[in-house]
Amino acid sequence: MRKAIFVLAASIAFLACDSEHPTSPRTTVESSGAMSSQSRIGDASASAKPAPGPTYTVTTVKSAVVNFGASPNNFGYPSNGTISATCPAGTTLISGGYYVGNYDDTVLHIVASEPSGNAWTVKAIFPPSNPPYEAASLLVTAVCIQ
Repeated sequence: MRKAIFVLAASIAFLACDSEHPTSPRTTVESSGAMSSQSRIGDASASAKPAPGPTYTVTTVKSAVVNFGASPNNFGYPSNGTISATCPAGTTLISGGYYVGNYDDTVLHIVASEPSGNAWTVKAIFPPSNPPYEAASLLVTAVCIQ
């Protein structure tokens, strides 16, 4: 009985794979409408080229470097503040970030780093527990697209 089922299954498989009835997917792309030609998928001789996609210009904007210090401090730096990098007119903000310049990155606390209109805004606080001779710098970056 098993032998008969195996022979029957093998016969069906051979019949299904003959050259007049292929079981693989078709390799031509059929078109309708104004285009009447057919081309093989992946055929280098196909004359149809994809339309070029839209082009974008990416611009990176950096704020001025702002120094912060503990209150009171020997440098006259503010102990907190909000710094922004604004995208130029005609562009749209897509991302942003910041860089804290100091050997100890725990000196300056970043309270918020988020988009605000067409600018990236960062709010920073220099904790009063740090010695008055400590200072940190903050640079904000906005990534814009047009």
